[in-house]
Amino acid sequence: REAGSFTEAAFAFPVIGIAASTGGPKALASLLSALPPDFPASILVVQHIGGEFSAGLVAWLDKVSPLLVRNAVGGVKLQPGYVYVAQAGKHLLLNSDCTLYLEQKSPLEMYAPSCDKLFISLAESCAQRSIGIVLSGMGCDGAQGIIAVKRARGFTIAQDETTSVIFGMPKSAIETHCIDQVLPLEQIAPALIGYMQTGKGWK
Repeated sequence: REAGSFTEAAFAFPVIGIAASTGGPKALASLLSALPPDFPASILVVQHIGGEFSAGLVAWLDKVSPLLVRNAVGGVKLQPGYVYVAQAGKHLLLNSDCTLYLEQKSPLEMYAPSCDKLFISLAESCAQRSIGIVLSGMGCDGAQGIIAVKRARGFTIAQDETTSVIFGMPKSAIETHCIDQVLPLEQIAPALIGYMQTGKGWK
């Protein structure tokens, strides 16, 4: 894997990482279906889900979203308007040349794919053009990665307790004090659209 370092030429658009677990599929469908087809960012998704359900999730999200939803494949170069969903059992990472990289889970790791690893990779590779979002889920995966995104001057969002099926992951992220906005699920897509329109994160 290439060493992560922000390159202005490589990342001419924002890259959004989304972390989700229990309650995540419906939350993802709600969020992705509310984004316009010309949404000017790439989206990388880590959803904790069994391998037998992964293909069905991608097909379903592709059906309900105006964006193009695909399984994440190593070596693919990111494009705006696409959503790349991590494969079960493999970490989804981002190279500094704007290509995806898949890493095998080690025996000692609890989660694969890991939300933390995705967010840390985003922070290293695209710095202030990284956006981290933590949706409904059990546990604390993603919290350490959110710290990395914030330190890289990226933008961070957590789903609120009322609209989360399980508030564990968003709560852990909020407790790091590195979340910019805590929002109900239905307000996350409008917030992202507004963020793109104002040009924040492009300095």
